[in-house]
Amino acid sequence: MVASSNRIICNPLFLYAVSWFIVVFLYLLGWSDKYPIISFELLIFLLITSLLSLIFSIKTHKNKDFEYKALVHPLNYYKWVMKQTRRVYFLLCIEFIYFQTIPLIAYLSGNADARLYMDFAMPVVHVFVFNGSLFLFNFSSYCYFSQGGGTNSFIKPMLMNLLVPLSFMSRGALLFMIFCLFLLYLMSGKNAMKVLIGLIPSSLVVLYLFGLIGNLRMNDPEGKLILQWGGASQKFEDSFVPKEFFWSYSYITSPLGNLQNAINQKKNFRDDSSGFIPLIINEVCPMFISKHINIPEPKDRANYYVDPTLVVGSTFFDPYLTWGWGGMIIVFLFILIYVFVMIKIIPKNSVVRVPMYIVLTILTFFSLFDNMLIFMGLFPQLVFVYLLRKWKFEPAV
Repeated sequence: MVASSNRIICNPLFLYAVSWFIVVFLYLLGWSDKYPIISFELLIFLLITSLLSLIFSIKTHKNKDFEYKALVHPLNYYKWVMKQTRRVYFLLCIEFIYFQTIPLIAYLSGNADARLYMDFAMPVVHVFVFNGSLFLFNFSSYCYFSQGGGTNSFIKPMLMNLLVPLSFMSRGALLFMIFCLFLLYLMSGKNAMKVLIGLIPSSLVVLYLFGLIGNLRMNDPEGKLILQWGGASQKFEDSFVPKEFFWSYSYITSPLGNLQNAINQKKNFRDDSSGFIPLIINEVCPMFISKHINIPEPKDRANYYVDPTLVVGSTFFDPYLTWGWGGMIIVFLFILIYVFVMIKIIPKNSVVRVPMYIVLTILTFFSLFDNMLIFMGLFPQLVFVYLLRKWKFEPAV
């Protein structure tokens, strides 16, 4: 483990650019007949936003705005982490009592309603449970790597906070936690490039297993259904690529296909869900705020999906349906604003500086799949970071 590092591969702005370059490359392979041809205008938009992000990533890299620094005395924060974790569990128990069920047990016993994991959200309380567990997992993981990894005391709070979203079946939160561990490992390890090179074959194995399990769940071991469902092209079927990888291909590229499909249909922006105000309220404000403001959202999303089962449209899909190209540009600018405001107001010697990197990287990287500006598990974490910003590093002795 290292005491400090400044790696551009962990820069949120760099990851935004790289992730979109990868998605566009995969899309251009033309492995699905359901996807429309990507337009020149959309290519230019993604190219400009990615190049801007790349330029800003180089600038922030030179300024060491995303420099990793290990905590000097991580054990000093153990009691605080455990105290806050117990508070999260207290609020979680209130939710269990409120809904009179524990979603994980309900699903395992076969007594769960199909919408239980979506409806399990007690007003106000769930915001603190969800975001508290995410933030405490990020911070305790930071302490874990600062202490050198291996078997140390911070495994306990990490596991405790991991169990919180697992208890109410939040796959998104679990994914973010795994992503957090990966980023911190890259930041704190001595051989980051070696880790990345080793990640390629392991990622291919994971993606293959993802497709294999998908085929088994559909009782289709030959994988014919996913090829039909995703509109696999003859080009893909004739390639040497195992058919199991088409699952991952569909999940990664369908958001771009849906966005292009919406652009092709030239939506009429004259209903009450269109305009600048609906854009700011529904696509910039956090969801736990916007849902209390009576501003209509686009009701015709399903008309623009390339397939009814592919319902993800990237961070730009709803902004386009709300205010066209202007909506996409404004949402991208707000992503940049979030990043630059946070790196300016959070001191470099704050103990929550590195956890802030994790949250900002989720904002940029996962914009491939959804609008993370409004996601309930993002903005409150940035508020926690801001409130704790004056908590400084203890000097080395």
